[in-house]
Formats: sequence, C-alpha cells, structure tokens
Amino acid sequence: MNCRYFADKPYERARFDELRMTRNPSLTHWVRRFRTIRSPTGRIARTSTAVCPNCAALIARELATREVVPDDCLSTRNGICLKADEVTPTIAKVSKHSKGPLIPPGKHAFSAPAGPKPVASLLDSMVDGNEYGSIVSLQVGSGVDLLNDVVRSLDAISALRGRPCLAYVGNVVRQDDGGSGIDTSDDLPFHEMVSLVPAGISSVDVLVATRGGSAHQTNRFVAALRSRFSDVSFLVPSYCMSAGTLFVLSGDSIWMTQRACLGPIDPQVPSRDGRYVPAQALVALVKDLQRQGDEATAKSLPVPWSAIRIIDSMDKKELGDALSATQYSQSMAAQFLTQYKLRSWTVKETSRTAVTPAEREARASEIASDLVSHERWKAHGHAISRDVLWSEIRLRIDHPDAQLERALARSWALFNYLFDKTIILKCIVSAQYRYVRTQAMPATKP
Repeated sequence: MNCRYFADKPYERARFDELRMTRNPSLTHWVRRFRTIRSPTGRIARTSTAVCPNCAALIARELATREVVPDDCLSTRNGICLKADEVTPTIAKVSKHSKGPLIPPGKHAFSAPAGPKPVASLLDSMVDGNEYGSIVSLQVGSGVDLLNDVVRSLDAISALRGRPCLAYVGNVVRQDDGGSGIDTSDDLPFHEMVSLVPAGISSVDVLVATRGGSAHQTNRFVAALRSRFSDVSFLVPSYCMSAGTLFVLSGDSIWMTQRACLGPIDPQVPSRDGRYVPAQALVALVKDLQRQGDEATAKSLPVPWSAIRIIDSMDKKELGDALSATQYSQSMAAQFLTQYKLRSWTVKETSRTAVTPAEREARASEIASDLVSHERWKAHGHAISRDVLWSEIRLRIDHPDAQLERALARSWALFNYLFDKTIILKCIVSAQYRYVRTQAMPATKP
C-alpha cells in the first residue's frame, strides 16, 4: 500500500495496516482530486489528499468513533470537516486505467465496520502481565480524563506503601523537542506539588522516569523534598537517566522494578551549534589528546598534528563548562549519597564492625566516581540494571514485592499510553496536584 498520505507518518501507517479491511480488487486504484467521505453516523469529511478506498474506509471508521474530529485527523489534514447537510456528496472518478467498474453517484465506496467501543477507564481494562498490550489499542470515551486513572494508580501505590506517592515523569517513549527533560520550568509545579502534601506527613515516595536534564534543577528538587520530608524513597518503573540518576541518589531508598534502569551521571553542555553534547565525552577526548602529547614528548617526537588541530578547534568555554558540569554532578552525587542514601549504613555486612563517617564518605565518592565515568560506560544512554548497580557499584537497590511490582507496572503502562498516544511530554502529578506539559505543535501555514 503506497498511499501518499503515509509517506511521512509511520505511526498512522502502522495503525492503518492494523485496521485496514480486506481489499476489493476493483477498488485498488488511487482516487484522484477530491473525495467526499461519509461515515456510518452521517458525518462527512472532504480531503484533497490522494487516498485509496481502503484509506477512505479507515477515515470513516475514525469519524464514526469521534465526537469531534481534531485538526490532525487523517481525513481533515488537507481538507475540512462538515456536517452531512452542509455538503453534497460526490464521488470522484477512479483512474482511467482502472479495469473495475466506476462507483455510481450516491453509492458508498465502502462499508466500514463500527470502530472499537470507547472505554471509560484504561486502568479497569488492564490485564495483569500484559498491562500495556491490553490497553494500547483501546480508545477512551469522550470527556474521559486519563489523569484520573493515573491518580488512581498512584493511590494504589500509596495504599501499599502507607505514604503519599508523587510522580515526576517525563516522556522516555518517543522522540520529542527536548521539553521532557528536567529544566527550570519544572521548578514551580514541583514545589507546588510538594507543598500540597497534607501537613504532618514526614515520609513520601517519588515515582520518577526521565531522560535527564539540568543537574542544578535536580538540586532544587532535592532541596524542596528534604525541607519538608525526613524520609524520601524513589520508585523507578522504567528509564531514569543522567540527572534522573542524580535525583534518586538523594533518596533514603531506591526501589527499581525488574525492567527499570538508571544511567551514567553524564551532564550535557551546549556546543557552539546549539546542540547538547555529553560533558564526559569532551573530557575523555581531551584526556586522550593529552596522553598522545605526553607519549610523543617522552619519545622526543613532535605532538601529532591531528591532536593540535582538534585542540585548536575546540571551544574553550564549552570545554570549561564540560569540566565544571562533570565536577558539579560528581560532587552532588557524593553529597547526596553521604547525607541520605548511605546514612543508614552503620554496620559492615562481612565484619559486622561499625561504619565510620570517613568510610561512608569514601564509599559515596567511589559510587559517584563510577557513575560519572565515561570510560566505564562508554555511552551517555547506557542502561544500568539494578543487579549491576549492586554487584559492580555496590549501590543497594530495593526490589519491590509482587504487589508493588504489579502496582508500578500498571501505573507505568498508563504513563506509557499518555506519551505514546498523546502530545503530553511530562507529568507532575499527585493525589492533590496535576500538571502536564505538552509538545508545541508547529504553526499551520495559511
């Protein structure tokens, strides 16, 4: 199927392939010029996009199940959506090369089956063990607020844990414009969410998923939590990378599901062309060039010309920012570990002797150094599982029991649906607070 509409829309093409009906050989040629499409409910859409009859059938199905057809609907991208009495149905002629019969005026080119019945709650439709797979093809009814399901899933976690559950969740499902990361625009909503937790509560859980972002803003998050709560635990259901890893190191405990992962604490700095590059990659490059120079000098050889050219081409401010960002992140990681995560480490497991403050600080510095090391992980996006965190870095990770694992899986399936099916980029949500950020849509040309 080579309908032009799907040329740059792989997601809609995949959905069309999933839903399309058996093709009628007599209707396989492209429809030219304008086609008016009538749905089983009488709604009509006119489009100037060259579409085939099977596409028209899908459009009708979509129209039949939508209260209002949005601007990005398959049928209205290049046309208009009208009520049945506002336009006279017309059927365009098929290609002159068609061997099948022309469709008589007034007859439908298809017979579209009814679409799936909208559901009132994705959470109630979810199947254990197949959480996302059981809801991915479902449609929610008109007026249904998906955040109600999200809050219900957080309430289920709170009931199991006996403490409030806050959620800071950014899109880690699809590519976006960068608005899903931790940045200064999150400062106010995060502080508001924390302030609305009922008075008298001293312990809280924070469910986190993020690609990373600003280490400085992460420090602000930690300050907001620690000024209010004496005990903070982090729940990680999926990816929690870079600055997100720095964030969870400030917890008294870190709970990770079997599928969850942390990432290297590798801050990113802006380059001269505006792109963000991993700071550790720049630092590692400079160290390698330094090594080449030292080796050449030791052998009384000239420094390699390629190394000189690379150093000359590097932005000194960019390099300075990279060094500063790396040192800052490592320092904050060690500080968080010493003050919070490792403060309950009082007895050594093997010797059963008391842990001294100096030993606690040394362990914190070692863990922070390992997590910041570009030489160890090689890639900014390297996923570090909970088993590796404990066995190789000696960072203790708590494993949820079966009930908590189920509750986290159900909550994450809802967030996954939001990021996969909508333009939402970030959710800062609790039982008392709701904030979402959406992806800016490009302006349409007149």
